[in-house]
Amino acid sequence: MRRDTHFILGLLLALAAPAAVQAASISSQVSADVDYLGDVTYQSDVRTSPGGTSVCAELPTIGPCGDQWVGGMLFIEQHAYAGANTDFGSNRARVLARSFGSDVVSTAQATSFWSDELTFTGVKFADVVTLRFHLDGNWNEASAAFQLGVFDPALPPPPPDDVSLFDTTGHPIDMGTSAMAGFDSLNMAGLAFSPISGAQPAFPTGTSEDGAINWAFELSFIPVDGRTYTLASVLALTASIADVEHFGIDPTPFGTSGSADFDSTAALTEIILPAGVSMVSAAGASYNVTVVPEPETWAMLLAGLGLVGFATRRRVG
Repeated sequence: MRRDTHFILGLLLALAAPAAVQAASISSQVSADVDYLGDVTYQSDVRTSPGGTSVCAELPTIGPCGDQWVGGMLFIEQHAYAGANTDFGSNRARVLARSFGSDVVSTAQATSFWSDELTFTGVKFADVVTLRFHLDGNWNEASAAFQLGVFDPALPPPPPDDVSLFDTTGHPIDMGTSAMAGFDSLNMAGLAFSPISGAQPAFPTGTSEDGAINWAFELSFIPVDGRTYTLASVLALTASIADVEHFGIDPTPFGTSGSADFDSTAALTEIILPAGVSMVSAAGASYNVTVVPEPETWAMLLAGLGLVGFATRRRVG
């Protein structure tokens, strides 16, 4: 039985968000606990790290966290595991909660967040920068939420009664967005949007209780020369499982579990810059950057290929 502990996205409510984050930062936060009857916590731990971290809680403790073979017998333990690994351009996380026995609740949560400031110079009129992303993961009796924004300091923050893009994960940003994307497994809804790229919906498979997503999308925007933009991304997973008896009968005598695995990563896969445009990362991160040649360069390249083909045909003749 799943207990719906989850994050609610403000993605579809506004193209803006409201407390600024650091110029460049990464954080991974995980928590795990196993409760009995809701008032006795046998194991509980919360850890935060600038890079990767993990935590596991279990009941009873007879060895490494998780089910154990002891003396030829399998001991099924109530346990919760949460792990996250964060780098600039990459969110990775995984959670697992297992409950065995009546009135035992196992909960695991993992959040991966990063932000960077990108400054573009050499921008000419109507130059377009494109960011390509990939979100890949699955969930079973668990929930997953992903948010991404390209924040422009020149755009006004949203009205006070609007929902902040990052408020449910504790990393609000006091700027409007030039481009944004988000996904929520509980609503089986995802959307990437920018005025240049338009709307790109996500198409998850399965259901909100047992599903998967493999989503590639791109966000394009026209930067202002010399302006600094904040790029931020957060991935949040939750698995909370309760094995509860009904009328004195345990419907899952062999235990129940929930998990979400986004260890394949939510990643910024490529940044495409127009010719002559350069980008500086406040974090000094090494992103995969591709520069699109000028039209004149393309023309010279095609002409050169044509000459090579002509010379080859003459030799063959």
